[in-house]
Amino acid sequence: MIKKTISIAVVCILCIASIWAVWEGNAAAGAADEFPSGLFASSDLFPKHTLVEIVNLEQNTKSRAVIINNSGADGVLIKVSPDLAAALAIKQGNTVRVRVS
Repeated sequence: MIKKTISIAVVCILCIASIWAVWEGNAAAGAADEFPSGLFASSDLFPKHTLVEIVNLEQNTKSRAVIINNSGADGVLIKVSPDLAAALAIKQGNTVRVRVS
């Protein structure tokens, strides 16, 4: 009985923890000379080599990306590579609302 209760508690804690790991903010498309080709992003909030899922809240599109830089995202939550911007329907020069998890 105790093992079952502990197992249920652990599952509940993991579910709640996964809900908290969501950030909302602005994203902008970076220049081609800032990123290699592919689905990459830079952010001050996430460590290098972190895999994140980004949802464009205005267009309801989503994609996964790898954080390759911890700087260069001044004024936005995340700056995305041109390839990732195309996948998320973010036009160059625009800032859009995103959810990152």
